[in-house]
Amino acid sequence: MFLKRISFAVAHIVIVVFTIEKSAFAGTVASETEVGSTTVSETISADDEIKGPDESSEKYPWDLSYTYSNLKSTDASGNAITEKSNTVNGSVGYESAKRFEIGGGYNFANTPDENLVVYGPSLYLGYTHKRVKPAARASAKQSENDDSSFAPSVGFKVTVSSNRNVETFTPNQPAKGSKVKRPTTGINEITQNSVQLESKIKPAEWVSIKPAVTFFKYNRNVTDYLNLLNSPRISVSRASFGSTVSGLADFDALLKTTFYFLDSWDLVLSEDYSIMAADQSNSWISKIEIGDTLGDWRIGLGYSNQNSTIVTDNSVILKVSYDF
Repeated sequence: MFLKRISFAVAHIVIVVFTIEKSAFAGTVASETEVGSTTVSETISADDEIKGPDESSEKYPWDLSYTYSNLKSTDASGNAITEKSNTVNGSVGYESAKRFEIGGGYNFANTPDENLVVYGPSLYLGYTHKRVKPAARASAKQSENDDSSFAPSVGFKVTVSSNRNVETFTPNQPAKGSKVKRPTTGINEITQNSVQLESKIKPAEWVSIKPAVTFFKYNRNVTDYLNLLNSPRISVSRASFGSTVSGLADFDALLKTTFYFLDSWDLVLSEDYSIMAADQSNSWISKIEIGDTLGDWRIGLGYSNQNSTIVTDNSVILKVSYDF
């Protein structure tokens, strides 16, 4: 009798297996290398989005990146300084079928030789509006990659971030870039809060325009913090302080324009302007990049010019990515 009850129960066990088709993913793995006279950096990144069987369904995008940078500068006495830093960034979000998006991320960066770490969260909210003709609404499921389904669009996005920057003092650490006598114990820290307003405008298939402005606020005097910082050039600025190349920014404006031509080619022009919070000096980064798609692979070359009171450099950029 006992054996019969066991066999009856086993016969009624239901095994549920969830499967996701490969077509539900649209990810990319990429490498970006930048080499200049004072700048060497390498970024490895991956991004993907899980979505439904048609383009009108919701999506769940995510991305993850790691950056190693080796930057050269000089201290107050003119001595050469090499700063090596590591940065990890990640984010995850949700995009609705009605083109609303929300998500957040976290970043962590450190420069071991300077006992400097930067970490903090970010949160974004956005919406994209597409101009769809009434006759085309019936075929809304058509792929966006299909030329006949193109519709002009404009998107808006707001991102708020908060980063804590902490330098730890030790008795045997040399004062490489400090302007005043440094303590031998304790910490030197500042919290940077920011709001970024971003837009993405695509009026035609062959061009897209992406302007963005970022406003920064601090919980203490920036000059006092920088005077004790063990670096005249903040190594982790690329990951945590927008696109500035030195110091802590008060304001940042970016304009990025992409031109698409010859089916698989594109040309990217970008201008990034920043105002430093400590002395209100200006910082510029100008870039030009060109890329081509070869099947699932994409290769790009670029040139960057950086100018600030701390850094003046010209760099070459190599990008390689694979879509899966």
